[in-house]
This record gives sequence, structure tokens and C-alpha cells, in this order.
Amino acid sequence: MVFLIGFMGCGKSTLGKKMADSMRLPFFDTDTLIEDAHNMSITQIMIRRDEDYFRNLESAILEKLPETGVCATGGGIVIRESNREFMKNHAHRIIFIDTPWNLIWQRIKDTDRPLLKDKTEEQIHQMWLDRLPLYRECANFTISSSETP
Repeated sequence: MVFLIGFMGCGKSTLGKKMADSMRLPFFDTDTLIEDAHNMSITQIMIRRDEDYFRNLESAILEKLPETGVCATGGGIVIRESNREFMKNHAHRIIFIDTPWNLIWQRIKDTDRPLLKDKTEEQIHQMWLDRLPLYRECANFTISSSETP
């Protein structure tokens, strides 16, 4: 499995679909798999439950993935050490899409992502900063992205 990690809006799904197509491998998106399994959006899951519940679903989906394919993960999958260890132990490659904050912010600022609700740009920027070392620790390959997908 090839896992793509990075903050929301970095281009994991866009790049993942292109990679999977060019490599003739199946493509998976953990957020989409969760939504499909529960017949509701991530936003609805977060409203009805909470982030911890969502992170439990995310961990469970991660462990159910097949061995072969390209998987775009949720931006917060690296928060849990168990997820980082799982990916390290089950991945052919873990690719961090390292995207500058200003580009991330341009992509996500007008979206309705549930983790952005009621947060300021500064709070979201801090979330990005807090996750950067986790992405770097987990990845065995980094792509620097400064283009819009």
C-alpha cells in the first residue's frame, strides 16, 4: 500500500487518484470509505458524535484496507501513534505532501470542513504546525507541493 499523508487541502485525493491510475492500482480515500460505511458525511458524523469517535472510525478503516493500492488518508490520521505505526508496518511507501501554509489556507478557508468550524485562521495554522512533525516522522518520502492540483 502507498499511503498519502498531509494536512487537509494539500492534494492527497487528487494526487492519489492520478498515482493509482498511472500505477494501475485501486484508489482508496479513508474519508470516503468512512462516509460510505456510515451513510453520512464526515461533517454529520462529527456533529452527531465527536472527533474522538471519528478518529476511532478512521483507525478501524485503516486496518481494513487491502495490502495493495494507493490510499489518501485524512489529514489527522497521524495524530494517533497507533495509526502512524500501522502505516509504517503495512506500507510500501508513505508519502508526505508538504504544502506551504499559504496554499493550504487558500484551498480550505472557504470550505465547510468540520474541523474548521468555529476556528480562527491562527488556530488552524497552529493545528498545521502541530501536525508537521508527525507527518515528517511517519513519511519515508516527501513531495514538496507548491502548485494547485
